[in-house]
Amino acid sequence: MPGVSLLRGWVVMVELELRGTVAVSDQFGFGIADLLVRPTGTNSAVVYAATGYGGGVSSYTLTVGGLPSLADEAAYPTTGLAGAGATLTLVESSSGGTDLYVGGVRSSSVIKFDLGGGANIGGAGYVGGLGGAGQHLQAIEQLPSGMLVLADSSGSGIKQYSVASNGGSVSFVQNINDTGSSLALNVGSVAYAEIGAATLVVVASQAEHGVTSYLLGNPNLSVKDTLGAADGIGIMVPNDLVVTKVAGITYVVLASASPNGSAGALTVMSLGPSGALTATDHVLDTAYTQFANVQSMDVIEVNGRPYIVAVGGDGGVSLFTMMPGGQLVHLDSLEATDGAGLTDVRAVALAQVGGEVQVIVASEEVSGVTVLTFDVADAGITTQTGTGNSTAIGGSGDDILVGQGGDDRLEGGGGDDILYDGAGDDDLYGNGGADLFILAGDGNKDRIVDFDPAVDRIDLSEWPFLYDLDDVQIIILSNGARIRFGDEVLDLRSASGGPLTAAQVMGALVLGGNRSFSIPSVNQTGGNGADTLTGGAGIDSLSGGAGNDTLYGEEGDDTLDGGNGNDTLYGGAGADRLIGGAGDDRLEGGQGDDVISGGVGTDTAVINALSGSLYAVDYGNGSVGIFTTDGFDTYDGVERFAFNNGVMTLEQILATIPPLPDEVDPPTDPVDPTVPVTPTQGDVISGNSGDNYLIGTSGNDLLLGYGGDDILEGGCGDDILEGGGGADTLYGGCGEDVLYGSAGDDALYGELGDDLIYGDEGDDLIYGNAGEDRIFGGSGVDTIYGGANDDYIAGEDGGDIIRGGEGNDKILGGNGLNDIQGQGGSDDITGGKHSDVLSGGDGRDRINGQGDDDLLYGGEGGDYLYGKGGKDEISGGKGGDFIEGGVGSDVLKGDQGADELIGGKGNDLLSGGRGDDVLYGNAHDDELWGHSGADKLYGGSGADSLYGGDGADALYGHGGDDALSGGQGRDLLYGGAGGDVLNGGVGRDVLTGGTGPDTLTGGDGADEFLFNKTSGKDVITDYGGADVIRFSGLKRADLRLISVNGDAAIDFDGGRVVLEGVSLSQISLNDIDFI
Repeated sequence: MPGVSLLRGWVVMVELELRGTVAVSDQFGFGIADLLVRPTGTNSAVVYAATGYGGGVSSYTLTVGGLPSLADEAAYPTTGLAGAGATLTLVESSSGGTDLYVGGVRSSSVIKFDLGGGANIGGAGYVGGLGGAGQHLQAIEQLPSGMLVLADSSGSGIKQYSVASNGGSVSFVQNINDTGSSLALNVGSVAYAEIGAATLVVVASQAEHGVTSYLLGNPNLSVKDTLGAADGIGIMVPNDLVVTKVAGITYVVLASASPNGSAGALTVMSLGPSGALTATDHVLDTAYTQFANVQSMDVIEVNGRPYIVAVGGDGGVSLFTMMPGGQLVHLDSLEATDGAGLTDVRAVALAQVGGEVQVIVASEEVSGVTVLTFDVADAGITTQTGTGNSTAIGGSGDDILVGQGGDDRLEGGGGDDILYDGAGDDDLYGNGGADLFILAGDGNKDRIVDFDPAVDRIDLSEWPFLYDLDDVQIIILSNGARIRFGDEVLDLRSASGGPLTAAQVMGALVLGGNRSFSIPSVNQTGGNGADTLTGGAGIDSLSGGAGNDTLYGEEGDDTLDGGNGNDTLYGGAGADRLIGGAGDDRLEGGQGDDVISGGVGTDTAVINALSGSLYAVDYGNGSVGIFTTDGFDTYDGVERFAFNNGVMTLEQILATIPPLPDEVDPPTDPVDPTVPVTPTQGDVISGNSGDNYLIGTSGNDLLLGYGGDDILEGGCGDDILEGGGGADTLYGGCGEDVLYGSAGDDALYGELGDDLIYGDEGDDLIYGNAGEDRIFGGSGVDTIYGGANDDYIAGEDGGDIIRGGEGNDKILGGNGLNDIQGQGGSDDITGGKHSDVLSGGDGRDRINGQGDDDLLYGGEGGDYLYGKGGKDEISGGKGGDFIEGGVGSDVLKGDQGADELIGGKGNDLLSGGRGDDVLYGNAHDDELWGHSGADKLYGGSGADSLYGGDGADALYGHGGDDALSGGQGRDLLYGGAGGDVLNGGVGRDVLTGGTGPDTLTGGDGADEFLFNKTSGKDVITDYGGADVIRFSGLKRADLRLISVNGDAAIDFDGGRVVLEGVSLSQISLNDIDFI
């Protein structure tokens, strides 16, 4: 059948299929303006269709798997017909009858048809008591109480009527005219919702481009709230609205189109029981969707999940669902082809018939109705996490999992799932199926852990200012890829475990609608008293003023200023700035990377962590940075720090900071090119506001480009070149030159000599070339090449691309998402606060990741790699490397050579690779793999898993309930404290459990089991004749053999060793050795 899906070739959760058209050649099949569904059973329904005033109404019966059948037709009365369209509603009377009301087709009244059982349409009549309502009537809605609400597109406000017991007439209740507190002029759409005991009506104004909510009293409606263009929402001319519910919250979806029909938008807002309207999403039509000039919508809920279809003059149909939180998800769009009945669609209705949903549409292209379907039989659960660091797990169906604030873990199950990460640093697992991952625009780094490019898709439509997928940066990783755009970072770990190509990643990216929506900000200022100010989900600014105030930022990157008084400030989720001001303030940043200033007075910072788990950085002058699970916060002017287990002073915090060896320092005396320099034996050459081409002499010249796109060539001599405004190109030439790009996207080439180069503002391209150069990128996204010799490079602000070149370079990334390669030489590389990709290249390099989730590669040579804060992934490369993860759950890989790996704080994964490696898990629950070589593995505190691999390895569990596996070779396994599980594997292994109840398995080979008087109640699972049991610190007389559940056991004071599968007759005390 005709019709082309814009997503065909993608695997999607729900797919629109075109079933066909039921053509009706008489006056009842052309110009259909409205459709209405009346369910008649689990597997059947009736659809009523209404034309303009030249025709009438018709009914169609729906059944599973087939096309509708035309059941009945009835003409309008022949007198007084007028109007451009029709609107339908079912009206039930208190006596139990049901009528079909048709408005907008008669000049002064509403037509009604009596409905009996089935699909039959009774005789036509008029609804008495409606006065002049008629041809301009755009909407009729009956409320559960029986009240009628009518909307007139040529009038002001809405009208309210009560229905007579026989349904044949109505009684006027009130006019609710549009006022300054409502948006209800020329109302074109009406819908209602029941929330608890409240009944609410929502209307859309075609003249004022907004919506108004009304609360039903006894019996009158009253205005409660409005939302429109003045609230920062780009609502065009509203044409329809529907109401649905997700996760217990009621939402209104508004369809609007531009006057010329070239654009369309879907706006979502939550509706509270008081009538409060809050925008949650706003999606514009794109090339991937079909709702420009949107005219009509319908919604159906299946197992608690809404499906919304939008149609209009865009030549097709678009299908959406909605997530908890009120965000739309584009599922599929079907584009019209010749004769498909999808061009200039005026009406749509949805009906569930068995396990499918049938989409009935009427267009101006063909007569009758056209049917599309989508399957909902596999629909799974819809759930969301809490606001903290939470986990949501799906089932075998097609699930929708939604994260909120916090570092969440979403696991989809086996179906075709939708996973929306929400704010925070999140881990997403599709776990089979064709999954859709939707990424929030939150400035955090997220991970998809099992990405399959053949079937999975990634929706980046919420990433700010991303309108073209070609603008994203794709970095190939050994186990997948990284996607970067602006402040957003997404790591893909492939399901196969190998790298992904750029083509695979790009082929999986989608933009499911253009989201221009940003949550409105709250800007409030308190008075002189004790105020309580609360922000919202946007970027808020709250100022308490005088008095002892309480400020709540809630979600978003907020600024809270307490002002004078003893204030209490709560930042909430997001990167907040808290300013205490004068007074003794209490400041709590909450989740996110916050900046907190105490001000005058004795201020207290509240930190939701244990003091023993903190990691701090001293910035000097009373400023300190502190890492916790909530983020990396910076404190200035704060005297006291309140942790969950006590209070510390600033001095006590600073005393916990260990010195880091050989921190990278910037040059002590950089040249400041803003200071006028008088050249010697050279010229001063100045340009103007145009595009200048300035060439120096062989002396020490000063070249000033000023405005325009200038070209400056210094020539030989020690020159100073300043580009000024514009996109300038500067060549230093031979000599020790100073190049200063100033504003604009400049290209700076140091060329020969030891040069000093400043990019300053703009996205600059900088080449140091030959010589020991000092390069500063400035603000903007700069690309910097050090060139030959030992260079100093500082990227400064902006996400920079830096290549050190040959020589022993010192490189600082600065703020932004940096991509740095040291290349040749032994380089010293330091990242910034954000997620950086740092690679040493050849030589013995030193790399420091600093904050956030970094990727570090040592390359050739014995390197020192330090992840510091964040969830880092570090690979040593060739050579004997020293790798330290620092704070966060890190992945450390030694690769080739004899490496030393230290996990630090967090649940770390350490892999030694080839060579004789030493691995330290340290704090938390770590996983250590020695692989080939004679490795030493130390678990540290926590429940660790240690795997020796090939070679004669030594495994030490230390504290916690550890699992040790020796692998191949003659291994030494020592459990330490806790209830450990030891498995020697292949080879003659030595196993000792340490203290605690341990389980020991020797594996293949003649193994040695060592015990002493501090050993606990242990079990040997595979003791055989070739194995040896040895005791130290005890004599044979201290032991006795007993039976425990039929197994032989060696019992001693305070301990016991049970030999599983060995009877007392198979062992004696003479079989035991003593040392």
